[in-house]
Order: sequence, then structure tokens, then C-alpha cells
Amino acid sequence: MKGNITPEVLKNLKPPQINPGKGVVLAGRGPIWLYCFLSHFYHPTRFIAVYDPRIGAVVTESHSEKSTGEIIKI
Repeated sequence: MKGNITPEVLKNLKPPQINPGKGVVLAGRGPIWLYCFLSHFYHPTRFIAVYDPRIGAVVTESHSEKSTGEIIKI
């Protein structure tokens, strides 16, 4: 896709299904509203982390042994 995406893409966006027994790490460039959408979509997973290349994946939500703010080295 060329150019910037717009919020209208959320109406038809179908993120990949994953095993909810595992966690998910979100990575890549995108607007904050896209990350919010993906966090909500993946809420049932064991944990959600957001990748920061400077430190690793930061856990932002957890239903497991991982704790919010924990850094997963990748």
C-alpha cells in the first residue's frame, strides 16, 4: 500500500487469527489508532506486547504469568 492509511480501513480490516493460548507481539510502523484496534482484537490472547527496537517487546496487557511493563527480549 502506498501513502498513509486512513481510519476507514478499520471497517474491513481482518487481522490474522492466532492461537489465543499464545501471546502476540505487535511491531511495525502504524498510527496509534491501528495499534489500539489490534490490541482490542487480540485481547483474548495470553498477552499483548508492543515491540520497541531499543529495548524489546513491552507487555501492555496480560492474562498470563507475564506482567504489564515486562520486557521480553527478542
